[in-house]
Amino acid sequence: MKTNLPPTWITTLTLLAVLFVANAPTATAAERGHQPDLEKLAIKQSQLLYEFHRDPLQVASPRHCGQGQPIDGVDGVFILPTLSFVGGNKAFKCTTNAKAVLVDLGGYTVIEDPRFPDSAYPLAGVDEPGIAFSKENLQSICADVISLTQLGVAPAHLDGGAALTTNPITTRNFGVRINRLADPAGQPFYADSVALGHPGRLTSCYAGYKAIVQLSPGHHVIDVNLSGLTGTPTSFVYNIYVRGHR
Repeated sequence: MKTNLPPTWITTLTLLAVLFVANAPTATAAERGHQPDLEKLAIKQSQLLYEFHRDPLQVASPRHCGQGQPIDGVDGVFILPTLSFVGGNKAFKCTTNAKAVLVDLGGYTVIEDPRFPDSAYPLAGVDEPGIAFSKENLQSICADVISLTQLGVAPAHLDGGAALTTNPITTRNFGVRINRLADPAGQPFYADSVALGHPGRLTSCYAGYKAIVQLSPGHHVIDVNLSGLTGTPTSFVYNIYVRGHR
């Protein structure tokens, strides 16, 4: 992960990817702010990330396309795997009947933990050490983190066309499931859930770039370069076969 965040709290932010709206090779996503359909999909993508993460060296979660959803996707949108907790290259083979997919291009899941002040967010106007990653503070952190980190959209293309673009969104708070055996890059998520009194569950919110990419039946390729976000060569290539729309 490549940011200017203090080391006391950087591990609390999970690097994710961004999504695009692409009816043509270049398209713009929905407006910033409350977007119920896109917000619902962004939440589901984040929940799948945590639910299927098992290995600290796991580059993407879920590991394979389609895990945790039907072939038609969620509300007609097929949710693609996202960048997990480490950088690296990954290629996916995906088959769907959905008319659109969700792609990953840079963002944060901000998740609660009990380790204040060792883990604290430096919110503007708040004296040191900042604010805790508590459930009641997550919305303030999600509203601030994109500007604090100067997060930008990772380069991505649909079928070799022009770079895709999108605008940032933030979500409401939502719950995620934590696997007891998972150890994502040394982040003690399950231990945190135990300390907070609800083993296997944590509250999170998402801030970043998400959009919906419209696809016609047939083969498509979406390539995403996440190297600028991870600080290490990281390229995701989604080979997608759309069988036909129902």
